Amino acid sequence: MSLLTKAELIASDEWTHFDYENGEQELDAYGILNLKGTKQWGAFELTVGVDNVFDKTYAVSNTYNDLILLPTVGDNEVMLMNEPGRYVYTNLKYKF
Repeated sequence: MSLLTKAELIASDEWTHFDYENGEQELDAYGILNLKGTKQWGAFELTVGVDNVFDKTYAVSNTYNDLILLPTVGDNEVMLMNEPGRYVYTNLKYKF
């Protein structure tokens, strides 16, 4: 009956060098916290976790003029794709 816990901090500084002419945008700095706990009972293992605990809006990569997800007529604005907000998950595993 072991319990394993994990806290993970992921952070990035703001983007200071980007290709504006190719549609890149300045990305803000961010820091997110992920938490996970795993408990084992014999052949069963239960994992519970929360990613992005404080529900921070952030983007880890830029986008470009030629990569448009949802094209609309007359709209040439490049869309920046943010990462998911707070994410809660549970996993149950059985080993045999």
